[in-house]
Amino acid sequence: RDLGRAATLKRARDRLTGPLAGAFRHVTSDAAREKRRRAADAFYAAHGLAPTPASRCTIAVATPPSDREVAEAAAVLRNEGVCVLRSLDGATAGVSDGDAAAAVDLLARRLRGRDDVAEADLVKRADRRHDVRVDGVDDDARWRRLAAAAAGVAMPVVAAATGSEAWEVITAGVVVSAPGAEAQLYHADGVDELYNAFVPLVDVPSELGPTEFALRTHDDPHAVAKAPTLEWDDDYEKIAPELRRGDVVVFSFRTLHRGLPNAGDVPRPVLYITLGPPGSVDELNFEKRLTELLCK
Repeated sequence: RDLGRAATLKRARDRLTGPLAGAFRHVTSDAAREKRRRAADAFYAAHGLAPTPASRCTIAVATPPSDREVAEAAAVLRNEGVCVLRSLDGATAGVSDGDAAAAVDLLARRLRGRDDVAEADLVKRADRRHDVRVDGVDDDARWRRLAAAAAGVAMPVVAAATGSEAWEVITAGVVVSAPGAEAQLYHADGVDELYNAFVPLVDVPSELGPTEFALRTHDDPHAVAKAPTLEWDDDYEKIAPELRRGDVVVFSFRTLHRGLPNAGDVPRPVLYITLGPPGSVDELNFEKRLTELLCK
């Protein structure tokens, strides 16, 4: 109410005379009103906004993330199996105009009109959802730039979460979910001690089908057995965070997840990298290992 009457209070302050004029001017000064506004905002954030699983897994980060932000993200990744690093300026992962269109064009050139493909560098993951490797020696330099930027953000978080500094990029690719893509089944990307990090190349509201995660499944040895029915049960908390272009999502290979339907009219391209200990190979999802991606 006080804030709503700010203009009236200011007029009264300017007209008031007498012994109480000084005190009234003090409590209605711009600085005093700003202090009360900030206090009200803080109270509302603490008491009016109940934390949700999605907000619990989201850390706002600067460019580059600070040591404190990395530590907070690592704690979330370790406990929940997934962490969303929300870029405050959209520049954290180095995404630029044209990257999304380049990803869609790359997939179209690799598919050459085909749909059901299962090759060393191109795989159909589900209906209207394809995964194309971008770590070949002849690929556009933009993919090396984006993979290096994603690694620069994700590696410190994974290192802090695991207590090991020995991580390298072993795979890089782009997943494009086309309009009309249906929901995937819940799945883990593997059982190895590997981590994925992906960067949306466009904003991903709910209609474009964000990725849904089942929290803490990375630490449950029985979670994979529950994957076929996980869509209908509530054994685990689930989040499907809407993302902005340039956010970074880091998650364990063992965390159960699925892509949701793309009900929009534009593709949803994301760039991803897989992190593993030196010498690791993702033998489940692709046959080839990354070569010279970050060294060229």
